[in-house]
Amino acid sequence: MSASGASSYRRILVTTDFSECALAGVREAARLATGLDAELVLAFVVPSEQPYMMLGSGLHWDEIVAQHEEKAGVALAEYAAKHLARAGVKTVVASGNAASAIARLAEDEGADLIVIASRGHGRMG
Repeated sequence: MSASGASSYRRILVTTDFSECALAGVREAARLATGLDAELVLAFVVPSEQPYMMLGSGLHWDEIVAQHEEKAGVALAEYAAKHLARAGVKTVVASGNAASAIARLAEDEGADLIVIASRGHGRMG
């Protein structure tokens, strides 16, 4: 908290992989955001590293990643509606290396706090 007694956390970024373990972390981040009157940004990262077995397969990996991003965006919005009664939760999807993508999202979203609610072993990770 700042000297004035107000929290310095104005925007909280929380990640999910849609697992039950992640849900507990997401709910805790939402509780924290509500208590601090902070904005909540819910994020999912689509891994974009091309598997070795697909090299030279003729498949367009960038198109596959884009399709996964689109599906993840829909799933994330449904997840937020189902599990977070809090109004105004922003959802964002990124692709790439999870650590780098989360750091980039935190900067892009102006997050003061990052809650890592999972480690990439959920149904979409």
